[in-house]
Amino acid sequence: MRFGKLLLAVAAGCAIAFSFPAGAAPVAPERATQRQARWMIALRQLNLTQSQKDQIKVYVTAGRTVAKQIREDNSLTAPQRRERQTLNAKSTREKVLGVLTPAQRVKLTRIARADANWRNVLARLNLAPRQKQAIRGYLTDAASAVKGVRGNQALTAEQKRSEMLQIRKDTRGKILATLTPQQRRKALSLLNGAPKRV
Repeated sequence: MRFGKLLLAVAAGCAIAFSFPAGAAPVAPERATQRQARWMIALRQLNLTQSQKDQIKVYVTAGRTVAKQIREDNSLTAPQRRERQTLNAKSTREKVLGVLTPAQRVKLTRIARADANWRNVLARLNLAPRQKQAIRGYLTDAASAVKGVRGNQALTAEQKRSEMLQIRKDTRGKILATLTPQQRRKALSLLNGAPKRV
């Protein structure tokens, strides 16, 4: 069931990102920040009600608390810690998904599919090391920019949503500009679902 797996994979990444405070993730901090940015952009696009936001905040806070307890439990081996973090992330994900309406779940799936497509496409382009480094930099900058927008109390929710979408659009443009013409054609072809001609 590809549809369900895609949704679960993206939601798992989102839940894991929320399970770790900044700088404490078991992966490179910039990767965790990128996941958090993608998650926040996705949530902003779902037009959550205040009640939904409050419920999600409770679940995420609880997930972070459990994640911290797991990290600090010195009696666990590394594999046990990973397994418990995975279970915690899955539990948090299921709770968050339970808050969403069916229409919001469909929209999240579309967002997840687009995000997964980008990652899959970039993985298939045989990027040079300098291209990978540049793209990582763009994604890290985008994550920082999203964090700044999110923390800007002077902006309304709609202004924040608009700015985050602009950051996403600008980042996409920078990534495409980093690619060779052949890579760009292939990327756009794959993203648009057209048959590969490269």
